[in-house]
Amino acid sequence: MKYSVLLKLYLFVLQIWAAEAQDNDYNVQEFSTYKCHCGGQCPREDGRCPADAQCDKGWFGLRCQYEDLLNTLDAKITTQPKRLNVDCLSDGNDKTCNDNTNLKSITVKWLDQISIPLTFLRIVVSDPEFLSTLEFRLVEEGDTDITPCHRPVYTLQGNNTMDIRCQDNIRITSLVLFGNLSFLCSVYISGGRNVAYRQSALQTSNYTSLYEAALAVDGNTDSKLEHNSCSHTNEETSPKWSLTLQSNYVINRVVLYNRDNFNLVRLQGFVIQTFDSNRNVIEVFKDKTLVPQRIYQVNLKGNVDHPVNLLSISLEGRDKILTLCEVETYGECPSGFWSLPCNKRCPTSCPDDCDRDTGACNIVVIGRSNPQQCDAACSNGRYGINCRNDCSNECIEGICDVRTGLCDQECNCYNDPPYCKTDVYKFNLELVSFGIGCAACGGLCILVILALVLSKTIVCQCKQRSRLEPELLFGKERNHYNEHKETSDDHFYEPVLSCRNNIGGNPIVAFRKDTTEYAEA
Repeated sequence: MKYSVLLKLYLFVLQIWAAEAQDNDYNVQEFSTYKCHCGGQCPREDGRCPADAQCDKGWFGLRCQYEDLLNTLDAKITTQPKRLNVDCLSDGNDKTCNDNTNLKSITVKWLDQISIPLTFLRIVVSDPEFLSTLEFRLVEEGDTDITPCHRPVYTLQGNNTMDIRCQDNIRITSLVLFGNLSFLCSVYISGGRNVAYRQSALQTSNYTSLYEAALAVDGNTDSKLEHNSCSHTNEETSPKWSLTLQSNYVINRVVLYNRDNFNLVRLQGFVIQTFDSNRNVIEVFKDKTLVPQRIYQVNLKGNVDHPVNLLSISLEGRDKILTLCEVETYGECPSGFWSLPCNKRCPTSCPDDCDRDTGACNIVVIGRSNPQQCDAACSNGRYGINCRNDCSNECIEGICDVRTGLCDQECNCYNDPPYCKTDVYKFNLELVSFGIGCAACGGLCILVILALVLSKTIVCQCKQRSRLEPELLFGKERNHYNEHKETSDDHFYEPVLSCRNNIGGNPIVAFRKDTTEYAEA
């Protein structure tokens, strides 16, 4: 009986410990295969970053595991208008945001002809209403034309964050982001997760026990051989180093750290091969650089239909020595799988396109109301992500662009479509200051009335205005009807919109009068 109670108590404590160790369905053992990038704060073995922690610069996303190519590679950011300060967009802090309303676009270009495999772009804003207004264009490798992302997929990561993923496997040299950037806080360009860290590595021979294969995936990029953080084979024919991954990943980029200074040339001409779980060859890459590099950035095709389970690096020929100081293999889960080790299947509600981090069915559509089928346009008066936003009252008949919310069918009371922010242009005559009242504009008033009659104008909207602000308003033609309201004798009664010209022609001039009568031509 005593031992039975102790056993139950032990199992209860063990159950509590196991529950505390889990986070988003990962257990404590799994995270030991991922490197911490939580700003130096990884107190828990499951790798969950503290709530107040900020990712190391160049990292973002779930447990700071995604590399940000906006920071880690040599990228240049330019703005339109030129020379605006947008450092806040790449500082890794989602609480620092752009406050310059003049910012029209930002362009990211990787220098020295570097191209990157584009997987997804993450955008963080301070006001979620403007997420749907953001768009981007790109320049593919070997091209100069700016084109849209083919088959884009949008997913929400909370209220203020959206990922935009290009379904096609493409490599780009630059990217342009535009739209309403007034509320933009952060931009991240995903380089994937390093899934090579602490995975199972082997090589055909060891120079000594100090230079084993595992040292190439220990997370230490120190390239000095004497610091004992590099793998090193004997001199032999076709030496090979291989890495078996814990799961299947879509691999699109490999980074090799060569030994520093001495014998850099030994790695020149290396061959990378990728294999699926059945050891079928997926891709072969051969180095053709003319000058040996200290760091090699290798872009792979990253085919979503052929995830990688094993990768090898080799040299061809006799009397070769293979030295690798670090190997980083960047990728993500294939379609239909999620979690850090990519071993969980998506739910049946979105079997092929759930979120690769959380498993959630969080795909959204812009200008459409049904995310899965994506064939039902927003009804009149609605726009944005899943048509959840109402068009502005400033839009005539309440109709706006289904993506941006801009008034693409003209404005009410404003003369700057599609933005509808600036009042109808006002030309002040300050008639009262003449001391002769309306008698001073008799001829002008006649011309205005004549113009209204000739154009067959139906009706003009009127509003109150203080006698201290007599104005003659010039407005753009509108197809809008508003009934007038009685006003006291202390106020002028004036039209603020011109009216629809039934026979075409130029916009009609609206006019002011100081009576409660409603003008109708």
